[in-house]
Amino acid sequence: MNDRTPQPIARPGPSRPGFSLIELLVVLGVISIIMLILMPVLADSRSEGNRVKCLSNLRQLHVGFELYAADNDGYVPHEDAPLTWDALIQPYIAEERERVWACPEDEDGFYEDYATSYEIRDWFAVDIDHPERSIATRRIEEAAADIILIFDGMPGWHGRDTRNAGTVDGSARTYAEDEFQENLLLVP
Repeated sequence: MNDRTPQPIARPGPSRPGFSLIELLVVLGVISIIMLILMPVLADSRSEGNRVKCLSNLRQLHVGFELYAADNDGYVPHEDAPLTWDALIQPYIAEERERVWACPEDEDGFYEDYATSYEIRDWFAVDIDHPERSIATRRIEEAAADIILIFDGMPGWHGRDTRNAGTVDGSARTYAEDEFQENLLLVP
């Protein structure tokens, strides 16, 4: 009798464990599909974060207007002031200038040109034919709460035909451009 134990059959080539080319291609394909699904979601979340940051900036600037008004018999800066509105309320803003005054979605160079990404009602909605639209002609507490006071310098930064704006009562939200324009025509 022969007590020989059977020997395994030797395979040709290296005997290293690893992935086959097909397995690697399948894994890369799955990763690519996951990235294609996640990229728009991540871009939307970034854009939403910038919109919220802008609304926060508008609320902080509103606090500056309130403090300015408290020191100036209840009035906000007006177009006949010796300095621009942003220079007048700057002392009331505690944050560094770029952090509050620049909208994170301002890609039009508005901040670089004007040192702020925002505009106020009286520089935009009031003209010689409609002085009644001015908010600077009455005390801030006498103006209607839902009247827009400060807003994005350009439409579309936070979506097609939209604009972020802060109102006299200190709230801020995103307006459709037509709703925004209608609000500017209101008498405070």
